Amino acid sequence: MLNLKEKLNPQLKASWVDALTNGTYVQAKDVMYKTTVNDVHEMCCLGVLEHICGSTIDELRIAEDNMPEGMLDRKSPESVLSQKVELTRINNLSIYRGSLEGYLAHMNDGGKSFEEIANFIKENL
Repeated sequence: MLNLKEKLNPQLKASWVDALTNGTYVQAKDVMYKTTVNDVHEMCCLGVLEHICGSTIDELRIAEDNMPEGMLDRKSPESVLSQKVELTRINNLSIYRGSLEGYLAHMNDGGKSFEEIANFIKENL
């Protein structure tokens, strides 16, 4: 369990977990947002958060097209996501050091399912 100074608003946390697990969103890897050739909207876990916080599909598309600078007027709680975290395992070997947002992206792009990410959010945020 992470020791974070600031946690997510409980309603937002519940909404995010629900959005990740209810089958509404299709998971994307290595991008915040993309549209497939079949017009399916795919998002990473952070794209889902931005969407449920009020960012439109067009805003997510524009932000993704302009990465890494991005042009998204973020609606998610940046103060929570920018917190520094260090995850360690046996013998204090560091397996991740950086922002919480970066770790969530790492989980998403590293092959963790939305269900696994939702469980991490429930336990830690």
